[in-house]
Amino acid sequence: MTFSMSTHACLEDLAELEKLRLLACRPANIAAIENLIAKSRQLLEDTKDDFEPVSTLPVQTASTPIVQPVEKSLELSISPRVPSAPIREPIGRAKAKTQTIFITSGYGWTQSDTYVTVYLEISDAHQITLDQCVLDVQPKSVQLDIREHKGANYNFRIARLHGQIDPSQCKIKIKATKIVLFLRKQDFGKEWTDLRLKNTRDMYNQLQRAEEKGNYTHKNLTAPINEHVLGDGPTVYGEAIQNMMKTMFSGSEPFAGKPSFKNNLNPFEAPGDNCTNPQACKHK
Repeated sequence: MTFSMSTHACLEDLAELEKLRLLACRPANIAAIENLIAKSRQLLEDTKDDFEPVSTLPVQTASTPIVQPVEKSLELSISPRVPSAPIREPIGRAKAKTQTIFITSGYGWTQSDTYVTVYLEISDAHQITLDQCVLDVQPKSVQLDIREHKGANYNFRIARLHGQIDPSQCKIKIKATKIVLFLRKQDFGKEWTDLRLKNTRDMYNQLQRAEEKGNYTHKNLTAPINEHVLGDGPTVYGEAIQNMMKTMFSGSEPFAGKPSFKNNLNPFEAPGDNCTNPQACKHK
């Protein structure tokens, strides 16, 4: 025997509701589904009075996916799932910039009649190759860049050398603990008093330090000034330049403590009647 269409539909509805009951989580939805299950069973009992039951349809387990939709009369108002926010991609890390170490002190230098030799103390210098070194030599300046040595870059630069050099004859040598620069002089035999060319402020600071130490002599104070200002010319103006520089940077008035000559000339008097400097008056 077979069931009528209404009995078959009730069995399908009951099976669907049982599966929905297993999937439901919220209390309101569970209560609504159980209410519909009770009504479906009551409707099935009412329809079975006129027909002989043959067999019941197998109820699928909860793992079986829902395929058939529920009839409109048994539809449930289930709240839609809120879509989750999209997963953000991880922020990529930018590559850290390599640190640059500027060599401004701690180096030494010597000279001969032909070369000026500069010694740069660098840790594990023997690991540096010539491909990592970039030497830029100009007649009055020198710059050395060392790339990627122990995670850092190194820079050594002198913008104003004391004398002129020959860029084509300069070279670099790598030793165990230092980098050696050989700068060939253009003026053979000329002695450099310093590696850098000092400006006026440097000259004044040197004079001030020498004066504080008591090394205040005409030779050690005027020689660098004459060479800086007058070049190879005479040194007769050394004392005058020294006094001028001390006046410029000491902040004192050039005529402090000296009597000032005021012009007391009366425009209504004859020339020479009230002259403060009779020797300069030609009319007397």
